[in-house]
Amino acid sequence: MKRLPMRKIRDVLRLSAEGLSTRQMASSFAIGRTTLQGYLDRAHECLTSAPMGQFRVITEVVLNLEPVVTEQATALVVPSNDKAMLTLLRHLETRAGPLLSAFEFISRAAMKHTFNHAASLKNPFARGEIPDTALLIELSRPTKAPWDTPLDTVLEAVLSEAWGTAEAPIKDALFGRLEEIWALRHALSEGVKSAGPLIAFDLGFTRDKVIAFRAEMTRKLAQNFPMMEICDFGHLGDGGLHFNLVKTDGPVDATFEQALRDYVVDQTVKVFCGSFGAEHGIGPKNIRYFEKSEAHQQAGQSSCRMLAEHTSSAVREPCHR
Repeated sequence: MKRLPMRKIRDVLRLSAEGLSTRQMASSFAIGRTTLQGYLDRAHECLTSAPMGQFRVITEVVLNLEPVVTEQATALVVPSNDKAMLTLLRHLETRAGPLLSAFEFISRAAMKHTFNHAASLKNPFARGEIPDTALLIELSRPTKAPWDTPLDTVLEAVLSEAWGTAEAPIKDALFGRLEEIWALRHALSEGVKSAGPLIAFDLGFTRDKVIAFRAEMTRKLAQNFPMMEICDFGHLGDGGLHFNLVKTDGPVDATFEQALRDYVVDQTVKVFCGSFGAEHGIGPKNIRYFEKSEAHQQAGQSSCRMLAEHTSSAVREPCHR
C-alpha cells in the first residue's frame, strides 16, 4: 500500500467524517481508491481495537474536535546553536501563543540523507550548505477576521524580534510555500532509512532535557559505538525525539542491536529520566524494557509494603532501652 504523509492521512479522515465518498477523495488527493480505503479500514480497526490488539471491544471513547485550519505560515529557521532552540521556542510561545502549531528540529545528517534520497526535493539553504540543525516553525489558526494580520506577516515579525534580542537565537530564516517546507519533514523517515541499516528509537523527555540528551549521546556514542551516525529529528515543543541511528560499517546483527538498544534505553531512563516509548507507544522492540520496568515497580511496591509492615510493628512494639 502506498505510504501517505500524516498530514494527508488526517485530511482523508476528516473528509471521510464529513461524508465525502472514497471516489471523491481519491480524485481530490490523486491516489487510488484501494489505497485510500486501506487507510480508512486501518483507522477503523484502531478505533475498534484495544491496546496491543486484544479483545477488540470498545469500553470508552474520547473524541476531541478541533476547528479546521484555514490559514498557516511556515519557515525553516537555522538556530545560532542547539541551546538557542529552547530560547527561540519560549519566545514564540510568548509572542505567538496558541498560533504556534509546530516547532520541529531536524539534524544535518537527517537532512543530508533525505536530500540525497529524494532527488525531487529542493535544498533551500544558501549554496546548498546544510546547517547543523534546522527548525520547522508553523503558525496556524482556524478562522481569520478581516482585521487580523496575515500569519506570514506575524511569523516574520516574531522571528525578527527574536533576531534582535540579546540572545540572538537565529542565524538564518527561510520563508516559502507551506507544501515545499513540509515536504522535507515528510520525507525524513524514508531518507534516513535509505542511508543504511537503521536502529530507531522513539524517545520522550521533558523538553529542557532533549538538547542535553542529544549532546551527551553524540559524545558517548562516538566513544562506545563510533560506527553509528545520529540522524535524529523531533518535536522540541513536547519533548519528542526520533533518535535514529544508522550503522555505517555494514549489517546489524541481533546481538549488536540488542546491546545498542540496551545502552540507549539505559541512558534515556536512568540518566535523563526519559521515556523509551513516546509518540508511537511501546512496540515489540521495547516490550522487554516495559516488562522489566513493571517488575522493578512491583518489587518496589513489595519493599514499600514490607517497610510499612515493619514500621507498623515497630510502633506497636517499641524498643525499650
